[in-house]
Amino acid sequence: MRRFKPFIAASCVVLAVASGCTSSTAKGDASAPKEFTSATIDSFVADLAEAGVAVYPTGSTTPVVKVDSPGPLALSQEQAGSAALGAWAHAGLSGSDVDKLAAMPPLALGAQPIPAALLIAGWSQVAPSPAAKMAKKILGEQDWSHYQQAVFPAAVLALFAADVAAMGRSAGTGGAGGGAAAADSVCEQFKGFISSTIEKVFAAIGRFEVKGFTGDVLKDIFIFIRDTGAVLGNLALDTVKFLVVNGVEVALGPVLNGIAAVAGIAAVVSSIVLILQPWTADVRPDPLISRRDESAHAGTVTLTMRGITGNTDWPAELTGCAGAAGVTLPSLRPKDANLSWTITNQHPAPMIVEKSDTAVLKDDGTATMRFETLPETPDVAKGEEQIDGVALLDIVVHRKDLDQVHKLITGEIFKFLPALVDKTFGGTIRDIVDPQIQKLLQPLTTLRDMTVKTVIPVNYHTKEDDKTAKPGGPSASPIGKLTVPDGCPTTAVSGFGFQSIGSQVVDGVLTCFYSRGRAQLGVGITHQKASAPPCPGESIDVPGADAACFDNGAFGDPGVRVFVSDGGLLVAGGGAGRDELIAIAEQILVS
Repeated sequence: MRRFKPFIAASCVVLAVASGCTSSTAKGDASAPKEFTSATIDSFVADLAEAGVAVYPTGSTTPVVKVDSPGPLALSQEQAGSAALGAWAHAGLSGSDVDKLAAMPPLALGAQPIPAALLIAGWSQVAPSPAAKMAKKILGEQDWSHYQQAVFPAAVLALFAADVAAMGRSAGTGGAGGGAAAADSVCEQFKGFISSTIEKVFAAIGRFEVKGFTGDVLKDIFIFIRDTGAVLGNLALDTVKFLVVNGVEVALGPVLNGIAAVAGIAAVVSSIVLILQPWTADVRPDPLISRRDESAHAGTVTLTMRGITGNTDWPAELTGCAGAAGVTLPSLRPKDANLSWTITNQHPAPMIVEKSDTAVLKDDGTATMRFETLPETPDVAKGEEQIDGVALLDIVVHRKDLDQVHKLITGEIFKFLPALVDKTFGGTIRDIVDPQIQKLLQPLTTLRDMTVKTVIPVNYHTKEDDKTAKPGGPSASPIGKLTVPDGCPTTAVSGFGFQSIGSQVVDGVLTCFYSRGRAQLGVGITHQKASAPPCPGESIDVPGADAACFDNGAFGDPGVRVFVSDGGLLVAGGGAGRDELIAIAEQILVS
């Protein structure tokens, strides 16, 4: 379903609840433009400004775009270009890599710590700040139950750090400033800018426990983490403690310390990555949409390494520092990098098989994976074509030639960090942050690896007599009384291959969102009993229901609404047909 906002509005209307229903879009937009241009960077810098992150040319105290209320964190113009490039390509660190770099302490004795990547994901999905909303848009749709495989572009880590630092900033502290224009060289200006920015972020985070997230935001984050269904063991989420200050709940102790620590590490990691990776990978399948039939059809996925538009060398700040330190930098475009290609998931059944791939990047900065579609049996190939098949591909690019660059960054540009940690943080936060900062200053391969995700669309066929269930999905057989569920019907919907991507409540209507490859599904639920409104489409027979209706577009997408004795249900989605939507609705009502 491509339009969640109209769906939520429709839920309010067709389920006969209050007419004042409003909502923001709940689905992130992960689609990147076809080409990355200077206009892409300009738009990204403007979005950063709205999120409170100022961008400065090196040596200037005037931001590229005016920021009404700048926070402590700022980016150089070159870092902002790298951030835009990573967000455009949806490339960055995997969730598992984020967890290795930043660790949150347990909330209670014997409890498993909340993974840093899942904490950042939860913040992006539920926090109301402009920074969180921008991060949510960059992240797009993800299966957060497998958060370790999700990709976190460096911009998301920077926005998280910026948001936490802004919450900790006390009145009169002021925002980030530009680099000192009077510095001796471009390198010195850049080092001054980086150290000044990180110091302001650390200083704000050190005061985070004074203010922090309000209780409502933190509770929403923990509910999101719980609802992902990720197998995390005992997170002890019920041990989170709050104190009411002037009528506002504020989190206490270990929770704030842990969030502050993760934010501090995120600020440093994003700064390093945005210097280390002013390049990304453009990945394109050929054909754009593969198709299955009785024969196996060949296809390719081509990866092309590229830098920021118009750039063929490292940023001037880094080359200046390299010259001063006597360090020879490798080429900007990665060469001889190791590659790993992994088909992580296919839906609704195996669609393709890998035939070969390029294990080492070619001299021209390209690499290729070759695949074939899986043949269908003759009777299946004659069936109805389905458009929701996908194969998900992860590509990890590991550069082997960045030893000198990493040494330059950690030994020269960030050599102030250990002393700054001691100067800024109190005992508890310092004990958490210090060993992680020391680890970051070592020659880590994690910061040199880039993970890129791509989707290979594959059309396939189903038998004429198998329209109500895609491969792997159940056939609903309503038995007994139909009831509206109290919460999101994730178990019932998952049988049709859909995975949860979020939920919200507006004016008494619980709206749950699901995805299956490129297909989206929305489920609206209310326990408010009301008379069924006139059906704008086709009245349908759902045994045990008071009334049921199918419409091909009145709900923003094809949808089914069903009224039973204890409430109403709306199921709508552009990636599911009439019969499947009916089957999903029936399965929800009998589960």
